[in-house]
Parts: sequence; C-alpha cells; structure tokens
Amino acid sequence: EMRLDDCQLSLPRFEARVPVPADSFNGSDVPYWDHIPEHVRGTEVYKSFVYGHAEIVVAMCRVILHDHDSDAAGLPTPAAILNELQTGRYDHRYLNFFFRQGGEVHFAIEGMLEETRHSDLFFYNLSDHDHDLREEYEAILEHPFDEEWGLVRTMVLGTCR
Repeated sequence: EMRLDDCQLSLPRFEARVPVPADSFNGSDVPYWDHIPEHVRGTEVYKSFVYGHAEIVVAMCRVILHDHDSDAAGLPTPAAILNELQTGRYDHRYLNFFFRQGGEVHFAIEGMLEETRHSDLFFYNLSDHDHDLREEYEAILEHPFDEEWGLVRTMVLGTCR
C-alpha cells in the first residue's frame, strides 16, 4: 500500500516537454527507480517515461492487494501485471512511451522483490504501542520457505530472467 500511495501522491512534477537528469530521482521519489537499468533510462528522462514506470508499479500493487475483480490477491507476475494494465485504468500514453524506450514490467517486479527481501515489512508500521500485534506476529510459525528468495523470484518472474 505504501508504494501505491507513493505512485499516486508523490511523483515528481515536470515542466512540459522538458527532460530532467535521470540521476535526480531515487527510490523515494519514484518507487523502484534504481531497478531500471541506466542504459534504458538514459541520462535524462521525460515525464512520460517516469509516469509510465509509475503506472506499472500501481498495476503491480493492485494485483498484490487484490484491487480488482478476482477472488484472491495474485502473484505479481509479468502476465498478471500486463493483464491489469489492460483494464482501462491506466494512461497508455505514458505506458507506450515507457515501453518504446525499452522499459519492461520486470524492472518494477525486481524492485519489489529486492525491497521485500531486504526489509521486515511486517514490522514497518508497528510502533512500540502496538505490543499485541507484535506479539501476534512473533507467535506465527516460520515457514520452511520463508528465506527461499530464489524460489519466490522464480515463482514470480519464471526462469527466463
């Protein structure tokens, strides 16, 4: 939900048709920006490229959060995200520009997987006065695959990447 909010509320502003230096952004400005290879994003970027990437992050979040008309939340596979992008809720001008410049859905997925692997998301919003919730979380048994990030990556991206 944090990344969905980031993409919907706090994207950088641009002047019309004026590129900005690509290195002026970071992960707090544009989620998973660092996972777009430098040769794809170049040294300067246009609003359409940045916003196209953001549309993909929003679609990925909606797949994960079950923010669509299905029975359950889904794995954010490239196919599931591309399917979500076809629902008409996204600006295809931005998406088309992003894809024409070499952008790919898996850049956002890689970012999400890396962020999840290196953070304790379950405790992100728990403060010291959320003692009961923290105890409840700590009582959950650890699954044998909890640290099998290679398996998670394969389940989400397949073996092609």
